[in-house]
Amino acid sequence: MRPALLLMLALAAPGQDWTPLFDGKTLKGWTPRATTAPGTGDWAIRDGAIYCGGKEPGWLSTDAAFRDFRLQLEFKGPADVNSGVFLRSQKEGQPHVTGYELQIWEMQPQGYLTGSLVGSLKAGPAKIKANEWNHYDITARGDHFVVKLNGQTVLDARDGKHREGHIGFQCQPKQTIWFRDIRVQRLKRAGLTAGEVLGRIQKGVAVPWQEKTVDTLKSGTVDTPVTGIVTTFMATLEVLQKAAAEGKNMIITHEPTFYLHDDSTEATANDPTVIAKKALIEKHNLVIFRFHDHWHRRQPDGIRVGMMKALGWENGMPEGLTLRELAEAVKKRLGIAAVRMIGDPGMKAGRIALTPGYASLHGSMRELAKSDVLIIGEAREWEVYEYVQDQIASGQKKGLIVLGHASSEEGGMKEAAEWLRGLVPELPVAHIAAGHLFTVQ
Repeated sequence: MRPALLLMLALAAPGQDWTPLFDGKTLKGWTPRATTAPGTGDWAIRDGAIYCGGKEPGWLSTDAAFRDFRLQLEFKGPADVNSGVFLRSQKEGQPHVTGYELQIWEMQPQGYLTGSLVGSLKAGPAKIKANEWNHYDITARGDHFVVKLNGQTVLDARDGKHREGHIGFQCQPKQTIWFRDIRVQRLKRAGLTAGEVLGRIQKGVAVPWQEKTVDTLKSGTVDTPVTGIVTTFMATLEVLQKAAAEGKNMIITHEPTFYLHDDSTEATANDPTVIAKKALIEKHNLVIFRFHDHWHRRQPDGIRVGMMKALGWENGMPEGLTLRELAEAVKKRLGIAAVRMIGDPGMKAGRIALTPGYASLHGSMRELAKSDVLIIGEAREWEVYEYVQDQIASGQKKGLIVLGHASSEEGGMKEAAEWLRGLVPELPVAHIAAGHLFTVQ
């Protein structure tokens, strides 16, 4: 038995089932496909290995698709061989675009060298053994990738762009590459209940959990197994439909699901819209958790952190803009059709303050005392709006930009998705925007 094959067997956990993907004699279970150029690669079987002689470009894909898996294989080529292993790629289209390309080539111009996922994740320093058999051990579980080259971990990172697809090999013109001892192990995703997810959230948010809070389950039970998580500003019917279509049954929403602050449906139980929403939730066994009070209480405020990222202001507020230019920049960055504005459009927006969501009168007074322009989600018109108008009438140069509540906080729930990926790496996590609520006529 070859030493490399002994290494592969030693690395495999005892009692786990492996499936050979190559029988050593035929391409059964594989299909040659085109990449960006005509041709599907000149694939052949030589000396018990899959061989590409480099006469034409193409790729070789498994007929079966894989989601979470561990893949082991050997490859051989010259030191500068330009080839790769495709992971979760689709049958049609460019496999490095529709899925991931695990790089073999050590000279990729953008720095995605051996062991990297091209365009997504860069590996640490790694060298292949020229014209000798090298061993790749690849684990893809959810958005977590671990790549070992000849027993050394060269990549341990996360990327969630592609969740399922085919395994394949790349054939490049004037390149020769060999593959053998190819086998795969399908991995079962470690299960979590809704209660276990909530336990991690309560611990991870790192603030005392309040007894009186709206941050509770609105549907489902703590014992419900979670298949995936979606974060959103509002769990609208459309958001719930999209989550169900993606196979994710836990929705973490910032605002109410049933329209009232406490999500009570006693007075609206017979309303047809409420009935339809509850029916969809029951049909797909959806668990809905509101994450409002404690996400705001987190230090720093999770919503604010996400909105500063959405606006591109992580390193500080913009400088040198007029009020009109600031409003236009915010609109463009957030994709808002329109914002409301109070103040002289030509005034310089010197000191800028941001209050996502609802802005109280007293909080706005404090912010305006130390800033020239205040950006908010919304406020009562007879409070903050009137106050700013009176400031201007009294001779003060002040400005107010009103984004709308949803537009001013959605970025914060996108940030919640990023945060949750670190808390629950076993589960797929996505953000689905509730969308901007209004059109402009």
